[in-house]
Amino acid sequence: MGATHHSPAKPTQPVGFTHPTSALPLPLSRIASQYATNIDMAKTEPADPSRIRHDFAAWAASRAASTSTLARFPVTNGKAALESSVTLMKISTDPQNLPSPSQFDAWHTKVCKTVQSNLRNKSPNGFAYGVTAKLVNIYLKALVMGHYGHLSDESLRDKIDAVHPPIDRLLLAALEYQDVGGLKPRWRIHKNIAWSKFSLDQYSAVIQDVRSVTDGKLWQIEKYWSGAQNTHRKS
Repeated sequence: MGATHHSPAKPTQPVGFTHPTSALPLPLSRIASQYATNIDMAKTEPADPSRIRHDFAAWAASRAASTSTLARFPVTNGKAALESSVTLMKISTDPQNLPSPSQFDAWHTKVCKTVQSNLRNKSPNGFAYGVTAKLVNIYLKALVMGHYGHLSDESLRDKIDAVHPPIDRLLLAALEYQDVGGLKPRWRIHKNIAWSKFSLDQYSAVIQDVRSVTDGKLWQIEKYWSGAQNTHRKS
């Protein structure tokens, strides 16, 4: 009986690998192009702490605000939307550019509408106001909260106290469960609407309740947020 001849096995290639002589898959092409652009910029631009701070804050905000199935968008879209607000960009260079506490809500609404308009232009379905607010709030949190414990300037502390905290399901569920401020029914209503569906009025109602139980230091509400301890739960 003659020997059976087997063709030599073809070497396996990693998933997504493309031979150098062929075109890269589209997603990898985009990554490679962006990477090359970033390298070119790094060669020509001096290191700028405010730019690095901005890039990190925009990345963190975009990742966190796109966790809902109703709000999927890439970091590049979130970053571009944030950068569409000139007044918001001024915060990345100097936290003193934050508005006064009495003006913050109106300023925040104007910024969010600008960012929302830009973000919607990049999505066929658009996004609710709550998504934009979370994007803006995490961006601001990443930019300014690190300054708080080292500040001797009371006027800047007052400005940071007025900054809205990010609102998500984990926070609202904790506030309901612990009946914070005796507002359990209201926290439940907010939670059941869902942050990614909030209209401007619904979002504003949450912020007013947060303000009422934190004596105007809105960041303090985040002691109830358990996101860092519940990495597998929906936010």
